[in-house]
Amino acid sequence: MRKTIGICMGAALLAMAPSGLAQQPGEKAAEAEKAPGKRLHLRFQETRLRGEVTTATRSCALVLHADTEWASVFVGSQVAITVAGKEAPTTLFKNAGTEARVRAETLPDGRYRVDAKFEETSVLGEGGGADARVTGSNPILQVVRGESRLTLREGETVPFASAVDTVTGEVVRVDVTVTPAPAPKAATAVARDEDGLRARLVLVRRHGETKVARRPYSVVLAAGEEAANVFSGSMLPVQANMQGGPTVALKDVGAGLRLKARRLADGRYRLDLSFSDGVLAPGKDTPRIRTFQSESQLFVQEGETVTVASAVDPESGEAVEAELTLEGVR
Repeated sequence: MRKTIGICMGAALLAMAPSGLAQQPGEKAAEAEKAPGKRLHLRFQETRLRGEVTTATRSCALVLHADTEWASVFVGSQVAITVAGKEAPTTLFKNAGTEARVRAETLPDGRYRVDAKFEETSVLGEGGGADARVTGSNPILQVVRGESRLTLREGETVPFASAVDTVTGEVVRVDVTVTPAPAPKAATAVARDEDGLRARLVLVRRHGETKVARRPYSVVLAAGEEAANVFSGSMLPVQANMQGGPTVALKDVGAGLRLKARRLADGRYRLDLSFSDGVLAPGKDTPRIRTFQSESQLFVQEGETVTVASAVDPESGEAVEAELTLEGVR
């Protein structure tokens, strides 16, 4: 007898929890002795050229501390891909958009060793040059990706990667710039008795000078080792396989914030942050989820407001920005 099982899958942001959350107890003492480096702003600038003509420019940026964990940002769509299984098909979701992942290490001479990964993926137009019997009627993805280790000084821009897009014939160039992070905005101090914190994250989408959307989220947590999270959205039923049989899984589509805070000896808080914002955008045959995701480890004073990440959505052209404020709970 065929059974359909409902499974509540965790949001994507919970699956990509920062590596700092998975540390073993024995590592905590060593971590406490290691001070984070300077807060930096890493910017990736993608330029597309056809001959001497610039056809497109896109950028994404991250704020991170040197000598700490990886930081990442993604903006674009999650595209449904159906994979044939032995018993039943399974639906997976692949990122199609602009994605960057980076970490930085301070060198003795003041420069930074930057490990960087960049990928720009888009969905080819209808047909895409392949028979539907070959692709399983799945969309064909056009990809440019690069991965490298660079050495930069503050204020320096270096070429990260360059390639010819064999589909469009365009030359794709990606440059990386490292600068000190902008000074954080000051939030209003709150008098309080208990050691509680509130983290507010605001996502803003702009098209030119027009604000398209502003979505605020917040969590309250104790400044210890416990994490707090919030999610709001819908559950999308998708085909899946479980134990060799067909099932229906529920994928969270919406916005979620997961945060863990720990107070350090210098009064700052180490924040392990994971955030995802998704909106269902129906496709021609399969659903697509317009998504912005960010993951980072930041060291923040209470009362600071920090721009965590920003990027230009390659589909809509909208500029997307996530801003975090840490404040005390009254």
